[in-house]
Amino acid sequence: MDFNLNKEQEMFQQSLRKLLENTEVEKNSHSKDVWKSLADLGVLSLGIPEELGGFGQDYELIQIAGLELGKSLTHSPYYETVVMAGSVLASQETSSWKKEVEKIISGQKIISFIDADNHIIAEKENHENWSLHGTAEVISFGSEADSFICSASGTLFYLPKEKVNTVPLDFIDNRPVARVNLENIVIPDHYRLCDVGESEKFLQKPRAVGRLFIASYMSGAAQSSLDLAIDYMSTREQFGKPISSFQALSHWAADLQTMCDAALLFTRQLGWELTYGRTLESSILCLKYSTKVYKNCATASVQMAGGYGFMMEYDMQHFYRNALGIEQINDCPQHTSIDLRRNHLLELELSGASI
Repeated sequence: MDFNLNKEQEMFQQSLRKLLENTEVEKNSHSKDVWKSLADLGVLSLGIPEELGGFGQDYELIQIAGLELGKSLTHSPYYETVVMAGSVLASQETSSWKKEVEKIISGQKIISFIDADNHIIAEKENHENWSLHGTAEVISFGSEADSFICSASGTLFYLPKEKVNTVPLDFIDNRPVARVNLENIVIPDHYRLCDVGESEKFLQKPRAVGRLFIASYMSGAAQSSLDLAIDYMSTREQFGKPISSFQALSHWAADLQTMCDAALLFTRQLGWELTYGRTLESSILCLKYSTKVYKNCATASVQMAGGYGFMMEYDMQHFYRNALGIEQINDCPQHTSIDLRRNHLLELELSGASI
């Protein structure tokens, strides 16, 4: 495979980078205006089938989008709304769900995702209704969402915002999160989005694409945080010369740059593999490695800047808090071994092997 970008990909990257550079939004924050601009540029169409108005399954462009959003440290509900909700709704046959996809592409609607690890319970009351109950403690973009897709008892459900109770929470990296309470809410069966007990099989590909996006985001953010540290060391003087000339710091920065380059190539390889239908398992390893690289770079940038790295006036602390926030929201890399085991069990089940 060729790791270099083609002309179409370069044009997309330059357009997205220019858009993000020209926005006056504080790092580690979400802007509805930026979200609408991303829709106008076509970013929200990535991964959506062409027959629904999307750009099709060119996951290499999703890698570029995640990379540039990470470099600018821009919060967006891309993972929740486009990758997870968009994929689930695009696979539905009913025309009403197709309209929801159109609203996602145009930036009119934000849909958050409540994953299975929140242990929401779904019980069928009768042939027409389901009852859901439980509490999802920390849901990314839960306070901004117009609706939710919830994985409960091995089944996927669509939840309108008026059906749930959301409590906005303060979070370490300023992203809009909320506690979502589902206390014996009743929803009709036509809000069920997959066969009963089939949610994990249904979400296998969207999860892999989601890992690609998050890993790419962290790869871009890691590079930006390291660039900040290097710029600071080039101007900060000690003993009459820049501290970047000190061997310990320069070697440390060189090692981190090598890790950043490896993370970038790993995400590009994963984008290529997903586009051409290769294995999904490498997405877990890619996410794990990018998490490690980002946390190392964000921590190092704070340390290299000394006490200044902790000050709100400097951007280093934004990257450090963002790295911790992503790790908490996405449970990475703690759950990677569980995900690998879950994927292995799914492959055995699909092949007809006994487990």
